[in-house]
Amino acid sequence: MALFGTPLGRPGPGPRRRCRFWGLIPEDGFHTVILTVGPITGKRGNEDDQLVPPSWPPAMRCHGGFVPAAPRLWHLSKEQRTRVGTVGGYATELGDSTVPAKRQHYVPQFYLDYFALPNRAGATPTFWVYDKRGDEPRPQTPVNTAVESHFYTLSAPEGEKDHSLEEMLAKVESLAKPILDGWQGAHARPQERERLDMAGFLALMHTRGPRNLEAAEEAGQIVAHELLKAAAEDRVAVEARLKRTQLGLSVEEATEALRHPKEHVKIGFSDKAPLAMSLSQTPDVIVALANMHWSLCVAPTGAFFITGDAPLCVFVPTRPGHAMFGGGMALPGVEITFPISPSLCLLVTWRARQRRMRVDGEFVDERNRRTAHMAERFVISPYRTRRIAEVVQEARVTLDKPKLNAEYVAQAVRARLAKQNARGTASIEQPATKGRQPM
Repeated sequence: MALFGTPLGRPGPGPRRRCRFWGLIPEDGFHTVILTVGPITGKRGNEDDQLVPPSWPPAMRCHGGFVPAAPRLWHLSKEQRTRVGTVGGYATELGDSTVPAKRQHYVPQFYLDYFALPNRAGATPTFWVYDKRGDEPRPQTPVNTAVESHFYTLSAPEGEKDHSLEEMLAKVESLAKPILDGWQGAHARPQERERLDMAGFLALMHTRGPRNLEAAEEAGQIVAHELLKAAAEDRVAVEARLKRTQLGLSVEEATEALRHPKEHVKIGFSDKAPLAMSLSQTPDVIVALANMHWSLCVAPTGAFFITGDAPLCVFVPTRPGHAMFGGGMALPGVEITFPISPSLCLLVTWRARQRRMRVDGEFVDERNRRTAHMAERFVISPYRTRRIAEVVQEARVTLDKPKLNAEYVAQAVRARLAKQNARGTASIEQPATKGRQPM
């Protein structure tokens, strides 16, 4: 799988304009997932088209406002598999570049640095890492935390290693770091000019990590099962497929297997397929975040925020004592938190609030509980305390549990399939009624 990414669009006169693009090519070179985010403000124009390499489909455009183009699948021939980089902010074909290290952080190291404290004079700053699987907390440095070998390294169709994804993530992080540094000032507040850059960074914090990759794989399994069940209802298609594949099954046996795929069908994904599926959610997350209200929450003296391996916590209360984690950003009651440092946390909601506010210890404790529950495995704290140990112990209930409500996802897939079938039936019936006069 090859991936390429680049900012597109030149900052012309007037309001700043920026458009971002990401693309994914699976190993067979058949499809590309296109993710685009339009300019912050300014008039739509065609000057951006000149920056797109001519080998790309001409439909790649910038879109006004915060609403990105929906993820689309493009068919690219082998000649159109263009690797892309940036030179001075402009799109260009990528030549030789320094190969990134194979140890790749799925939580940015610069972000982890905010939570590390020096434990003695001249020592490398560390924090405490709590393992939800039960190990004792241990002091650890940011460089050795939330890191895996070749986590974002892809395999290009020709077989070489492709580091384009890691390079793209580094570019996004470079835009976010000055903003996060500035927010830790004494009177800082989120500014509109920072919104799109930070929405992109936060969205990727949500979609690039192990937790969401597992959720994406769960969703892929559910979607595949529902598609197989739907296919079982078309006997003609089942017969045709059996003739082509020569599986040695009768139509009845194949139909039975399709109707009960969990028992009869094994569905697998290539190594980086969950990553591609997870990243494809990024535009929707950007749209939600960019249109919500942002507040910086300052912890009181004696309290501190923790973080983890899934720092962006999406929390939706469903009923007393119950909540949904990780999804539902469009729901009115959703609360999204992103710890920035031990003393500062970003709160994102659909309800307007002050852009900077002091919170009490109860607020901090509740958000720490949510952060620990959201973590896939590792919880990170600047201090080792009995209360954090209790919070992590309580959060172990989420270990090895499904990330998604399977029935909810299945119902959504069935509803979409029914809608598509209804449209197909309508298009078939339309010619028969066209021109018919009412009685």
